Amino acid sequence: QECQADCDTCDPGPTKDDCCGSCGQSEYCCKNGESRPATGPLILTAVIDGPLPGGLPKAVEIAVLADVSDLSIYGIGAAYNGGSSSGVDCQLSGSALAGTYITVSKESAKFQEYFGSAPSNVCGSFQVNGDDVVELFENDVVIDAYGDVETDGTNTAWEYMDGFAYRLSGSTIDGTVFDVAE
Repeated sequence: QECQADCDTCDPGPTKDDCCGSCGQSEYCCKNGESRPATGPLILTAVIDGPLPGGLPKAVEIAVLADVSDLSIYGIGAAYNGGSSSGVDCQLSGSALAGTYITVSKESAKFQEYFGSAPSNVCGSFQVNGDDVVELFENDVVIDAYGDVETDGTNTAWEYMDGFAYRLSGSTIDGTVFDVAE
């Protein structure tokens, strides 16, 4: 994030790309044209469409890489059945310490039954079905995603129907760019 301050001086330009050159949402741009991978305090680490009846538990796991004093600027959303992003479906709340994990589940009872502990957050509108894209938002902007938006995940390499998908260690947040190899 060390380059972000350099690019912020471009405001109120139309977009940061207009001021700092082309860069993906997963990069911060520097005035000298260099771009560096973005890192952030939160990263999606798992998506879950559980094996219990109804695909429960339906959940997401988020690793906390740096202390976050106000989680309310973060949220989870989805792109359902090959559609476009629905925006933030579930707003996070509270705070989190580096080295911990946040779990967001559609409901608590089946999550607790399966994992033996309660989820950090419950969000009834989190309705993923194992072929849906899951997105992590910061201030209503996608900072990380699992799956290809506007692609139905059925029979794709990233489908997680009745199962789990875990991110590989060492991956970085990718904005809207999804890499199944991660």
